[in-house]
Amino acid sequence: MASRASHSGSVVGTGLGTVLGGRVSMALMPEAIVDLLPENATQAALGPTQVILHSAVDAPGPTNLARWFGRESVKVESHFWVAFQRKPGQNIITQMMDTNVKADANYRANATAISIETEDDGDPDNTPWTPAQIQAIAYILVWAHTTHAIPLELCTSPTSPGIGWHSMWGAPSDWTPVRGKTCPGWARINQVVSVVNTARQLAGMGPIKPREQPMPTPTPTPRTWKGVQQVLNSHGANPQLVTDGDPGPKTATAVIGVITYQTDVINNLGRQLEDANRTARDAQQAAAQWQRWGNEQLKQLELVQQALKGQEPDEDSLAAKDLRAALHRLMG
Repeated sequence: MASRASHSGSVVGTGLGTVLGGRVSMALMPEAIVDLLPENATQAALGPTQVILHSAVDAPGPTNLARWFGRESVKVESHFWVAFQRKPGQNIITQMMDTNVKADANYRANATAISIETEDDGDPDNTPWTPAQIQAIAYILVWAHTTHAIPLELCTSPTSPGIGWHSMWGAPSDWTPVRGKTCPGWARINQVVSVVNTARQLAGMGPIKPREQPMPTPTPTPRTWKGVQQVLNSHGANPQLVTDGDPGPKTATAVIGVITYQTDVINNLGRQLEDANRTARDAQQAAAQWQRWGNEQLKQLELVQQALKGQEPDEDSLAAKDLRAALHRLMG
């Protein structure tokens, strides 16, 4: 049996109709380095309607994600990899799967979504996408929009067309079975709208308006145990409960799990807010320091101007005229 690490080969994509190894690939991005995984020849077909953004939580330093996905022990894969640009002019987009072929990175959305993994050196919650990464992701989004008619707007539900991030609907959810996942990380989630707007700008569109930035619709307060179970399921109860109205131990466990997860999210948001406030305070203190320094320099200038008053030379030489002009400029 061939090892997963035996890739299909590295080529440069040439767009629609590319022929690779006797197989017609209808969706290779021309701007990407193509390093196809073995699963590209075995996975089911895909008719993508969504793009889901991920973060790899990779080790610090340059990462070859295609090589990692190629290991026997790794059972998932993504379509694209966007690395850090560690050298000027470096191409940081690698395509690992034809986007007409399913990649297993999005749980129940595997049948509808293109996945983009991004490098983060192991700390996505505190490491924003770099400007080069934002631009690269935007290029992929525009290409997906042109090639697959995926709208350049945020998804309004786990099944609606558009763009989203892995933990957009909670964790677990239809896009991830893993409890507590924050992929692609808090720092990057805060950049998603900026990424989408960068893509829209490249495509000649206006920015997303605030009302077009949807969040999950709040679930109404339940009035029965069956309603409680439905609410728990909608908020990621794992495993999903049978909505039979029985307030048994499974329901109790789900209540504890969902509340614990929501509490963790709130605490994380609180820490992010505290960090932001601390950064704002530091910036305010630095601005005050610069203001004080500027005022001191202004006082020094005024003292110099006062000392120079009445010191203009009377000679008519060119040097004296230049000095008088300089003194006038200095003293306003």
